[in-house]
Amino acid sequence: MSKKIIEQNSKLSFLDCSGCDAKCCQSNLIYASLYDIEKTTNLFPLFFMIQNHKISLVYFFYYGEDNNEYCPYLTNNLCSVYENRPYACRTYPFSNKKTDIYYSTTCPHILENQDSGIKLVKNRQINKQLVKDFITTDFLKNQQDILKLSEEFVNFCNKNNLLIPYEKYYKDKKLYINFKPSIQNKLFIIHPFKIAALRLSGSKLFKENELFLKIIQRLIKAQSNIEKLFDMKNKL
Repeated sequence: MSKKIIEQNSKLSFLDCSGCDAKCCQSNLIYASLYDIEKTTNLFPLFFMIQNHKISLVYFFYYGEDNNEYCPYLTNNLCSVYENRPYACRTYPFSNKKTDIYYSTTCPHILENQDSGIKLVKNRQINKQLVKDFITTDFLKNQQDILKLSEEFVNFCNKNNLLIPYEKYYKDKKLYINFKPSIQNKLFIIHPFKIAALRLSGSKLFKENELFLKIIQRLIKAQSNIEKLFDMKNKL
């Protein structure tokens, strides 16, 4: 459960990430935006997920819906892809929704009455140092545009029937990532063959949406990470 940061006691401090047992690397899925899609497509598969009658772009860090599995890129509690880690990883234990900034109560390094570390709240606002180190000013500056474009892209793919159920696509193939039925039947991926057919037919769809085509190409590339993560698991 998260709490609004400016409502918290000003005595709260964030120590740092050293000596942590990587609690933040033990999540099943994280909602994505187009902000860091270029980097994450080289690391993780991205899915479209329907939840509460709304479709969102998400990516999974694991081989399935198992709370006992950590991120496959975690080595000795350290991130092996640190410089290219997704935005959601970069911001933890902080996140923001619209103009409010939150922190995760599960982070063991947010403590009260600490002389060391960085104060969470300064002058009833989130400490600017934390914004710089975690949330990043460029995301905050362009947040509304990023989220709006992300939503427009998801709607574009859904409206033009560019998605195929994850289960259906792998019906005659090996289902590399086995999710619980409650999740699996809500997942969709970009249908690569349909994209190829539309482009070969000279469809105006992508000529009028070149940016979305580039994003779709990246997502198709990211789908190969399903097999990649499966191979990584077998080597453990």
